[in-house]
Parts: sequence; C-alpha cells; structure tokens
Amino acid sequence: MSTLDMRSGSLLKKIILFTIPVFVSGFIQNLFNAADMIVVGNFAGSKYLAAVGATGSLCNTLINFFIGLSVGCGVTASHFFGSDDDEKLSRVINMSFYSAIVVGIFLAIVGNVLAEPLLKLIKTPNDILPYSVRYLKIFFLGMPANMVFNFMYSVSRSVGDTKRPMIYITLAGIINVILNLVFVIGLKMNVDGVATATIISQYASATAITYAFTKEHYPLKLDLKDFSFDFSIIKRIFMVGLPAGIQSTVIGVTNTIIQSAVNFFGSSAVAGYSAGTNIGGFVYVALNSVYHTSITMTAQNYGNKDMARVKKGLFMSLGVVTIIGIIVCSLGVIFKVPLIKLYTTDAKSIEAGIVYYNIVIRTYLLCGIMEVMTGCLRGLGKSLEAMFITLTGMAGIRILWNFLVLPLNNTLENVFIAYPITWIITITIFSVRLYIVIRNLEKSLANNSL
Repeated sequence: MSTLDMRSGSLLKKIILFTIPVFVSGFIQNLFNAADMIVVGNFAGSKYLAAVGATGSLCNTLINFFIGLSVGCGVTASHFFGSDDDEKLSRVINMSFYSAIVVGIFLAIVGNVLAEPLLKLIKTPNDILPYSVRYLKIFFLGMPANMVFNFMYSVSRSVGDTKRPMIYITLAGIINVILNLVFVIGLKMNVDGVATATIISQYASATAITYAFTKEHYPLKLDLKDFSFDFSIIKRIFMVGLPAGIQSTVIGVTNTIIQSAVNFFGSSAVAGYSAGTNIGGFVYVALNSVYHTSITMTAQNYGNKDMARVKKGLFMSLGVVTIIGIIVCSLGVIFKVPLIKLYTTDAKSIEAGIVYYNIVIRTYLLCGIMEVMTGCLRGLGKSLEAMFITLTGMAGIRILWNFLVLPLNNTLENVFIAYPITWIITITIFSVRLYIVIRNLEKSLANNSL
C-alpha cells in the first residue's frame, strides 16, 4: 500500500495529492446514483426519475449514522499511524472490516422492513410511491457491500492511500453504467434495473478493496481469521464515529424534512429537485474531498503532537477548498440548464431544478468551508463538539425554518434558502470554537513538554 505521510515534507503538495484521488473516487461513486437517474429519466420517464430521486434523502438518513462510524475508524487509524503504533493500527483494520459486515446486514434488514412506511411518512406522491418502495428495497440489499467499502476506504485514507480505492470505484462505476443500460433499455426493468445495477457494482468494489487489504503486509494486512475484540479501540472509534454518525443522521433528517417540503409541490418539482441535488452532489464531492483531507492531515499531525503543522494545514485546506468551490460552483451555475436536461425534458421539472441551482449551487462554497472546519475539529478528537456545533447551526435552524418561517410564504425559493443561511451560521460558530480548541491544545502540549 502506498501511504502518504502528512507529518513531513511539503504540506500543500501532500494536501493536493491526497485530495485529487478522494475527489475522483467521490465523483465516480456519485455516478452510481447519477447513472441511475439519467438512464431512468431518459429511457423510462420523469415519473421513474422522481421515484428514484424521492428515495435519496431517506437513504442517506438511514445509512449516514453508520458511515459516521467509518469516520471514527479512519481517525483512530490516523492517530495510531501518526504515533507509529503498529499493533493498534492492525487491530483497527480488522475490527473495521467485521464491524462493517454487521452494520451492513442490519441496514439491509431495516431498509427492507421500513421502506414503505418511511416513504409514506415523508409524503412521497402516490403516483410514484410503489416504484420508490421497490427501488429502496433492492438498494438496501447492497448495504453489506456498501459498508465494507466505506469502512475500509476510510482506513485506507487514514494512512494516505487514496489511489487504489479510486481504481476500485472507477471499475465499479463502469460496471454500474453498463448494467444500467442493459437492465433499463434492454430488459425494460426501470427502477428495478437501476437498483440492481447499483448493488452489483457495490459488491464488486467491496470485494476488490477487501482482497487488497488481505494482500498487505503487517500492520496494514486484513486477517480474515482474526475475530479478536479490543474494547479500548472500539471506545476510541465510537468517541469519534458516534457523534459523526449522529450528526449525519440528524442532518439527513433535516434534509428529509426539506424533501417533504418539496414533495408538497408535486412530482414535477420532485423530479427537478432530484436532478438539482444529484448534480449538486458532484459539487459536494469536490468540496467534501478536502474535508477528508483535513481529517487525515489533522489526525496524523495531532498524533505526532505537531500543532503548528495542524494550523498550517487548516489554513491551506481552507484555501484549497475555496479555489475548488469557486470553480465548481461557477461551472454548475453557468451550465445549469443543459445539466438538468440530462435528467429530464419536462418544463416544470427544469424550472424547479433552476430554482435549486440559483440558490443552493451558487452558495455551495460555504458548505465546503464548513466541512473543512468540521474535519479539523474531528481530526483533533473533538468529534462530539463538531456534532453539537453542526446540529445547532444546521439541523436546528433548518427545522425551525421549515416549521416556523416556511409556512408564512411556502415557495420553492424559501425552501432552498435555508441551506446558505445555516451554512453561514455554522461557519461562524466553528471559527470561534476552533480558535479556542487549538490554542488550548498548544498550551497543553507546551506544558507537558516542560
């Protein structure tokens, strides 16, 4: 495994080298859902596009808690990598794999049992409900593979290996697109086809990354026969991962509330919103790639007790995410109409997608800045604080907005304006708290060295 050590050398160069493969991996991974929606929207119809799109926020709500646990695995591995503790790093790798399998099986069961009642709860339009239920039930059968890949990818990122997972995701993405075309166009399977293509590609990527870890040398080798349990490591993983998971879940709930608000405007609005958020997902992965970089950079250097390098890396990461944000947000706004038309040609759906672009995509840079600050605080082991700040600044304000402000003037514009408002509030809180935490850690390390 080719590792990227953030503890020495040119920090800006390593931030860029780390970020690029993470971005490409996220871009390809996002193609899973985009390919589903483009194929089903063009070859099955806008009704099926809306059916797949209506499941997005609900899927994320159900799985994001456990994706948060994978962040805990990655941060813990980074700390042990940074402090050269090979024995504990080896334990983290094995426990991450088996935890992912257990979590994946649990999600597969829960997703199938709760698919229909949850879709009804968020007021999914009746004309697309049966198709959304079918898509969701098939999609969740892929959760064991989804969790294995994400948990092991998080560990891989923690030691700086971002290139090989990128290759695995690329191959899986190609498989997904080919199978989408075969199932939807050739076999006329509509939502069943795109869901089946997605889970097959997920199992392919999970198999590839698992095989790669089994061929590594100690301490990075995955030993499939090692079922040992280490409570101290589980505790460390949960201290970081549990707050991250809770945060992601609550944010997912607020996004589901927004989805419900959009559902009020009918299936055409849902299709437009789905197209907008799907394309917005590509903007997000560009910004979110720097978030993952900031976690690894911070965790490795904090493990090495080098706070000066942590601060330097934070400012560099903010600079990188700002440049990326300006570029991708500008491109998104400039090409919004042709991009939306990739998904649907329905006039009302296009109109709803444009409203989303003009408000959310135009201001997405703010989300990137917020994410980098979150990553830095989480890399310092302050995951609980990161959770509380995000829940206060984002989830709390969005819920209040949807239930108190939106009813006064219920328009799509007012539904979407909640995004930039909550990003600005959260950035402000993070800025103050990061300054205090870094200053206190510097003092603590200085006193311990005396």
